[in-house]
Amino acid sequence: GGFVSAWVSVMMAAVFTAFALAYSGTSPLSLALPALAGVHAIIGIGEALITVFALSFIRVARPQLLQVRRESQAQPA
Repeated sequence: GGFVSAWVSVMMAAVFTAFALAYSGTSPLSLALPALAGVHAIIGIGEALITVFALSFIRVARPQLLQVRRESQAQPA
């Protein structure tokens, strides 16, 4: 899940930036979208690999950080 989430977050940022550039009149969408999405598809793979590495490290070093705490188990403040 971490790999996909990291990649999708990078791609969403690139696509939204392309739309913002088109909306502002800075660059046509037909130019900005393929340019940003193409480059960031590759950047997203790197980001996803770093995320997977970080999650794997945390799973070994501090697994309690990745556990989901249910509302019924939450400690009162």
